[in-house]
Amino acid sequence: LEHRSESAGHHMMGARVALLCALVQLSQTAESASELNGLHAPLADGCSRVYIDVGSNIGVQVRKLFQPELYPRAKVLSIFNKYFGSARAQDADLCAFGFEPNPHLSLRLQALEQSYRSQGWRVTFFTQTAAGVRDRIVHFNAFNDPFHALSSSAKDVSGTKNVIGAASKQVRVREIDLAHFLIHDVHPRLSPPRGNPRGAFGRRVVMKIDIEGAEVDVLPHLMDSGALCLVDVLFVEFHTFLHKGAALESFMAFRKRFEDHVEASRARGCTTQLVDLDDETYAYDNGMVEPRWLHGKYGSTATFPKAPQRNWTAVTYR
Repeated sequence: LEHRSESAGHHMMGARVALLCALVQLSQTAESASELNGLHAPLADGCSRVYIDVGSNIGVQVRKLFQPELYPRAKVLSIFNKYFGSARAQDADLCAFGFEPNPHLSLRLQALEQSYRSQGWRVTFFTQTAAGVRDRIVHFNAFNDPFHALSSSAKDVSGTKNVIGAASKQVRVREIDLAHFLIHDVHPRLSPPRGNPRGAFGRRVVMKIDIEGAEVDVLPHLMDSGALCLVDVLFVEFHTFLHKGAALESFMAFRKRFEDHVEASRARGCTTQLVDLDDETYAYDNGMVEPRWLHGKYGSTATFPKAPQRNWTAVTYR
């Protein structure tokens, strides 16, 4: 009898633990669902031309789109001019969407979005949001170091240091299914073009991907889902320098497969153009055209510049 009583007690305790675990999991699921609210919304309604900035960092690429006069030597301007025209600040059909997971950059991006919207420019930044392969909550390795090269990464670099010795810290962020965003939130909502002050430009989607190594996950997802063909122009920064030895060989094989896929898709009617462009100009948004960083990228005598001595979250955008 004593044994049966003890056994029943253990069974009841096990049931309570299982129930508690289930309640915790249910609570976490509800919390995650709440955090994912707003990921998919009809923000592209009325847009004819769309720029998608995947890996926005401090938002400089979007600034080049709407205020090119401030960034005259930016390499990306030739792409923007070709596909969106040169009078973009007057184009009511032009929209920009940016994704940036690093929470340390959220205030800056929110201030930029608010300021640009006050000018009538349709800009939305998905802050604390990584572009990925499905909607979920993920752990992200963030560097509180917006002025230097490797600011954050979806890859497992926790405990490592970036190029100036700043350590990373894991944080919870949202991940959005980038293919779903293109297929359901952008492409079917594009409006017929109403023209442009300097000539008619049709419906266009231009996308930049700079996600610190996570391209090895995102690009195959875009290929497999067919979402890649919904992008007219794509420029990607391939983070070759993150790989060494056999991993580097594997990465280069991945890049070759991706480029071959884009070329083969074009032969089947897909119009996506892959542009070899990595525009790091004006990276600090402080007037410096080419910051000399990223492993001697601009020369063996390159030095790492100091961050601007100012409150970079309170920049005036007008």
